[in-house]
Amino acid sequence: MHEVAVSAVNRSGPVRLDLAGAPVRLLRMLIERRDLIRQFVRRDLRHRTRGTHFGMLWDLLNPLMMLCVYTLVFSSILKVRLSHHPDEGPLQYAIYLFAGLTAFQVFAEPLGRSGSLITSKRNFVKKMAFPLEIFAIVSALTALVHASLGLAIVLLAALVLSGGVGWTALLLPAVLLPGVLMGIAVGWAFGAIGVYFRDIQQFLGSTVTRLLFFLTPIIYSIDAVPAHLRWVLHLNPLTVVVDGVRRVVLQGRQPDWGMLGIWIVGSSILVVLSYALFMRVRRGFADVI
Repeated sequence: MHEVAVSAVNRSGPVRLDLAGAPVRLLRMLIERRDLIRQFVRRDLRHRTRGTHFGMLWDLLNPLMMLCVYTLVFSSILKVRLSHHPDEGPLQYAIYLFAGLTAFQVFAEPLGRSGSLITSKRNFVKKMAFPLEIFAIVSALTALVHASLGLAIVLLAALVLSGGVGWTALLLPAVLLPGVLMGIAVGWAFGAIGVYFRDIQQFLGSTVTRLLFFLTPIIYSIDAVPAHLRWVLHLNPLTVVVDGVRRVVLQGRQPDWGMLGIWIVGSSILVVLSYALFMRVRRGFADVI
């Protein structure tokens, strides 16, 4: 398999990326393929719950069950605090924790699927005219739909507990944007690499996703991290997403615009680079798969 992969890469020539025209081609693709993308998002959502009785409720039941465990361990036993309120109880901790878990899935889900994103679509790879590049977008949008269910619960909980939700909740799309863009970027980058090097799926699923979980302030507050180490967390794009969701929905505060702006620009650049990479190496996919 490794020899075939190397041979396919060699036949496609040196990997020189056409970055100058990539943004225009990417925008054109999004416009021309929007109906196809919408169709596959619906198909992906139906496929995941096919044959089940609860359907998309499983997207809420699974994190809610983990939420109960995390709340018991970290709030009731280890006495971790997330809201910085002196009277924070298990219920408040659970809402903050659930908001963090939901925001984390916006990026973690596409990342976990990215290594096998193309290899799991063998039938489409053989169709040379099929736009394989849409699958990264479909994966990211599907994760966003799933996360939206959890965020709706967070908004409802904030409404019940606080008696209202501030205008800052309208900033939620901007806060989630870096996570969605990074999800698309990793889909193209690791999806392409995973065709030639299948081991990357195991690495992403078992190592990177778990490492990111603990490097993201989900089960702990960023303020609990020593000041001289916080820069490490800010290298993780999910830090600004998780912190931003809690700020705009639960605290009625604006996000950290500086860090959010940096990651929106940075993730946009990564999207263009990964798209150019994907389109450059995709010509060898059929030879390997």
